[in-house]
Amino acid sequence: MPKGAPEDPLDPRFILEHAKSLTTSTGAGRPPTIDARRAASAAYYAAYHTVTKTVSCFLFGESWINGVRWFSHKAVFDASRLVSRLGPPLAPDPGRDPDRVRDHAVWSIFQDAGGARPDLLDTMEALRSLKVERETADYDRTQRVSRATARELVDKAELVHAFFESS
Repeated sequence: MPKGAPEDPLDPRFILEHAKSLTTSTGAGRPPTIDARRAASAAYYAAYHTVTKTVSCFLFGESWINGVRWFSHKAVFDASRLVSRLGPPLAPDPGRDPDRVRDHAVWSIFQDAGGARPDLLDTMEALRSLKVERETADYDRTQRVSRATARELVDKAELVHAFFESS
């Protein structure tokens, strides 16, 4: 790698800074709509790369960079949905039939711990929201993405980043 380059070419901190810069005007008037779309997309990717890097570091230690390839966007989204559905202290038991074995196991873990902490539930909600908004920004030409929306998404990505960095 070039001298001074980060060890992680997709370092979430740099992606977050890029997303923030896209929501800041550099002259008179609003930035082009495309900048708001790019900021929304970058905000999601910063959060996604934070999650995959943190989990990979936990699982693989110094070999984490090869481990991030294990985690698809769908897997991260599904995990966040699973935590949100089964983690709250008053979440109903999903049952014990064979199709619900995984759900029941996750539910049991959270019930034994007294439920997921509110900050975890907020983080999972933010992560899901970021993915949905990224898909709108990247693929829905009919939907407008405002500068204010892009800033909110950058704030959510910072929430996800802070949560996983503190874990």
